[in-house]
Amino acid sequence: MLGAVTLLAFQVAAGGVGPADLLSRTQDRNGFPLNPFWQVQDTSPTARPAIGVLCALRWPRQPAAVADYFGNPGCTSQLARLSVEAPLRGFSARICDAAALREPRFPGHLNWFPVTVTGQGDWLHVDLLDHDANFLLRPDPVGTIPMPGITSRIPGGKSAYKLEFDSREVFEAIATTHAGLPLWDRALNSQERKRTLNAKRYVAIGLFSLDAEHEYWAELHPVWGLAIQVQADADAESWIVFARNSGNEGGCSSRARLLLPAGEDGYSGLRFDLPSALANPGVAVEFRDIFGRDATVHAEPANHAVRLDVPLGTPSLGVQLLFGEVRLTRGS
Repeated sequence: MLGAVTLLAFQVAAGGVGPADLLSRTQDRNGFPLNPFWQVQDTSPTARPAIGVLCALRWPRQPAAVADYFGNPGCTSQLARLSVEAPLRGFSARICDAAALREPRFPGHLNWFPVTVTGQGDWLHVDLLDHDANFLLRPDPVGTIPMPGITSRIPGGKSAYKLEFDSREVFEAIATTHAGLPLWDRALNSQERKRTLNAKRYVAIGLFSLDAEHEYWAELHPVWGLAIQVQADADAESWIVFARNSGNEGGCSSRARLLLPAGEDGYSGLRFDLPSALANPGVAVEFRDIFGRDATVHAEPANHAVRLDVPLGTPSLGVQLLFGEVRLTRGS
């Protein structure tokens, strides 16, 4: 009998899979792969595949299709689902072009599709050049795979995803529009940010990307949705959350806005499953936010999660960012 991994793989590519296929055992409620992993990790759980070498990625001068970037297009059966974000003009393009010719190698971002990753996260910094907010996220193991989806190590030798989003699109937007959200105040305060955000439980929803400018790091960039459990004890938990429908990819990319697709059932918004020890039918929920009137939440005791659904407008309605705080307290 075929296992869940094989079944999902054949749904993606009936003709078989490639070692650089991004797979998952399950999907989240948005229809996105949950904690995805590389096909090579299915047979070699501790592998960190060198995708650039495996796919012989290159930098064609006049690419007409994603396949033109691949010297070995047979490395993945998912070419039709991939996209490339690379700078086309301006100062960033010249820098990235120079790096490509010097190596030589592919610059920019090679994108798969939206995914959801859960795990333990930490705050890093805001980049002074492209204004990106940077986090680390160590993904939860998937079966025997200790670091699903991870490629090369990042500076400091850590195995983790980079989470990135333009701080102006999120942090500055929240800082100028919110009123009286104490946990978000701490997250936005540069003096308190590390203490608030480090070694915390994260649920991140974003575009899976390999950043070739930085050794093909695995990233979620842009992040469209992020929930961080900033406080937790035996009787209460508090989360800060944001959800949005677009974002740019920064760095060696065209910086075009990348739009969040609707979930598989057409839902226009983001659905979070917040892992919680308090997930029981009596859990009490307090919203401190601007989405509390529209968001819905309910406990899933069997899954040890509290489900939070945040509705968003369709892209035709323009850029939308919703954010807030959710406090859970033990029910009777």
